Amino acid sequence: PVTAQLIARSGPESVSFCHSLFSRFSAPEQISGLADILHCHDSGQPAKRRKHSSKPMPPVLSFIALRLDHSSFVSAIRKSAECSNAFVQLYGAVLSEPESEWLDAIIKNVIAVASLPSFVSNLGALMEPISKDNETLRRRALQLLNDKLEAVCEVGCKVDEIVPAVDVLLPNLLTIINMDSEPDMNRQLSLLVIDALCGLCPDDVVAPFIGAIPQVLAIIPSSSTELRSSALMTLGSVMSKLGPHSLKFLSSVMPV
Repeated sequence: PVTAQLIARSGPESVSFCHSLFSRFSAPEQISGLADILHCHDSGQPAKRRKHSSKPMPPVLSFIALRLDHSSFVSAIRKSAECSNAFVQLYGAVLSEPESEWLDAIIKNVIAVASLPSFVSNLGALMEPISKDNETLRRRALQLLNDKLEAVCEVGCKVDEIVPAVDVLLPNLLTIINMDSEPDMNRQLSLLVIDALCGLCPDDVVAPFIGAIPQVLAIIPSSSTELRSSALMTLGSVMSKLGPHSLKFLSSVMPV
C-alpha cells in the first residue's frame, strides 16, 4: 500500500526509486508485490470495461506494466524456479481488476514474462475454483490463456513444454464445453483453446485429441448456432491434424 501511494502521488523520481526498491527483492517477492499493488489500486469504477479515451494510464497501473517489462525483473524471473505461488497471486489480481485498455497493457506483459509451462500451471490453479462459481472470471482466464497461446504460436515452443500443457488443460476445457449451464462464450473460448493446443502439438501427439473428439461431437446436437459452428471448426482443425487417426469418426461427423 505504501508503494502504491508513493507511485500514485509523486513524480518520475519516485517511480524510479520504486523500480530500484523492487530490484532488491527476490523474483517471487516482486511478483507478490505487484499483485498487492494491483489489489490496492482503487479504480473508482464499476466492474465493467472502462474506456479512457485520451486520459493517461493511472501511475500505479503504468508502474506495474513497466515493471513487468523491466530488464532486471525479467532477468530475475528467468533465474528463479520459485515463482509459482506468486504468479497465482498476480493472475488472480489481474483477473479481478475491471477490464480496461489500461489493463490490456499489463496483460500483454504478464503473458510475455512467464514461460508456457509456468503460465499453464499457475493459471490452471485458478481455473478450477473459478469454474465452480464465477463465469466472468472463468471467461477472462480463458481469454488470458488464448492470448498466451497466440503469443506462443508466433515464436514456437518445445515439445516438452506443450505436451504437459495439454495434459493439464484439456480435461478442464472438455468439462467446460460439456456444461450446459455454461455461457456459450466460455464454451466457445474453450473450443478455441483446444484448437490452438492441437495446432501447437507435434504430429505424433494424438491420444489426448482422439479422446476429445467424441466429447466435442456430443455437444453439437443441442448447441446454439454459434456454439455449433465453433465446435465444427474445432473438429475440422483437430481431425485434419490427426489425419488417419481420426477416420473412425468420419461417419459421426458427416451427418452433422
